Amino acid sequence: MPGGVRKVFLHLVRFAALVLVTSVTWSATLKSIDPFGGEGPTRLAREYRGTIWTLPNCRVDYTQAVIRTAGRNFFLKLELLDGATFDAAVEPALGTPTGSSFRVLHHAVAGGDCVEWHVLIESSFTDFPTFTISFAGISVDVGSRIRSGSSIAVRVSARESETGVPLETPVSQTLLQSAPGVSLLGFLPGSQKIDVAQGRRWFIEPFLVFDMSPKLAITTGKAFRHTGEPIADTPGILDKLELTILGNLTRIEQFEYGGARKLLMAEEQTGSSIEFSVPYGDLVSVLDVPTPFLCVLAGYPPFDRLDPRTLSITAVYNFRDHNYDDVPILTGASLTTWSLNGTLLTANWVNGNTDVFTSWVFLKNETSMKGVVEVEVFSLPRFGTPSVSLGVLDLGLIQPNGLIRVNLGEHILRPLNIPTPYLENGGNLALEFVLAVADATGAVRVFGEPNLSFGTYPMNKVANGESGRYYVVTPGPAN
Repeated sequence: MPGGVRKVFLHLVRFAALVLVTSVTWSATLKSIDPFGGEGPTRLAREYRGTIWTLPNCRVDYTQAVIRTAGRNFFLKLELLDGATFDAAVEPALGTPTGSSFRVLHHAVAGGDCVEWHVLIESSFTDFPTFTISFAGISVDVGSRIRSGSSIAVRVSARESETGVPLETPVSQTLLQSAPGVSLLGFLPGSQKIDVAQGRRWFIEPFLVFDMSPKLAITTGKAFRHTGEPIADTPGILDKLELTILGNLTRIEQFEYGGARKLLMAEEQTGSSIEFSVPYGDLVSVLDVPTPFLCVLAGYPPFDRLDPRTLSITAVYNFRDHNYDDVPILTGASLTTWSLNGTLLTANWVNGNTDVFTSWVFLKNETSMKGVVEVEVFSLPRFGTPSVSLGVLDLGLIQPNGLIRVNLGEHILRPLNIPTPYLENGGNLALEFVLAVADATGAVRVFGEPNLSFGTYPMNKVANGESGRYYVVTPGPAN
């Protein structure tokens, strides 16, 4: 190759190399590490109304795509994105790999969004170096981003200290993520069977006086408060879970959840709602764990009959810091349903004036199991006078696939010492039969003088082993 041509060729090679060095960039990687050591953004409780956050021990790990040799110093820059700024002139802590050191080139300033370091390579790296940038204790102003459910990202870039030329593409990663501070993890409504064979006084064995079937789980989702403390582990905090139970509270002695107990006084058992709180200290022990919501029946005489019912629950997490919104966890959800382990049939109208009318009830057991039969007599409501119970009577057993016939006056009113003929309100009555078998049927026939009959009508199946509806007597034919 002639000398002149050779010189031109070498100049072209050097020019191409210079272009390559100044124009080609490599892609570094940036990982966000939360305070629990997991890869991903740090979760901040969106219930906080403010904008200033003291960050927990979160960081980003920046791994370069270039293995640098000694003396190849560079500038490393961190930028807060999405409108976030530093709240004070304190920069995050930079961690450098062995063989390097740094000095702060541009400090963080209050209201600013970036910080830059001059990294000095004192000995050659043997692998792709990773630099850590820790935000522990750093105060940032995130504006409304967290409150509105958004996130905050950061960007890291590097450039040669001698030429200012970037050799790596700037990389971004989400650092902070808005998240529920407290939320419902899971809820399983309960159910319990009332034992008809024991006179409807207890649940079926082995529970007897305990209903622990509902299960409630609450989670903080590893979210943090604005102070940098995890919601699930903040010493001295006064948060609490406020609970409201609605429904028939008769025969209920106590509710319990997460170690907190609420004993019901006698006057509270006659009401239809009760409120109690689970303090933060008791609640923390059951976070993220499906925990039974316990209901205990009164276990001392008098043992009143246990009525079928459905209890509902409303739960609200109360942040004692008024800069936070309280969180509805459950609103009017069905807590538990108590139903009979049998069939409840009603005769909406019979007549106890035995001098004029005769009332027969026919009960049919449709199963291959025998069971006890119980009847309760109700007066019919009148204007201004509600229906009341006149007595409960055990009628004995109904056999498998059996049929029994019950006469109102002879088999029910007289054994209950209800005078016959019964003349109050024209003798009009209603009957409620409870059979300790899964699926029974019945019919009623009322007739009087020759050629006077009200026909035969089927009984209403108001509650069986699955429904658990509470029985309310409705008026029958007028006298």
